[in-house]
Amino acid sequence: MIGINATDAEKAAGEARLTWLLSRNTEDGFSLRIKQDRAKMQFLKKVIGKE
Repeated sequence: MIGINATDAEKAAGEARLTWLLSRNTEDGFSLRIKQDRAKMQFLKKVIGKE
């Protein structure tokens, strides 16, 4: 299961976090920071890093 989160500051910067909440047979409990362009409806432009 993946959660999609973004604070107001992250939204203003065009960023969000994809958080792996549950996973079978793989790592879970980590987030990927991503770059978005909500005005153009681009959900994922770039992966910024792993947290």
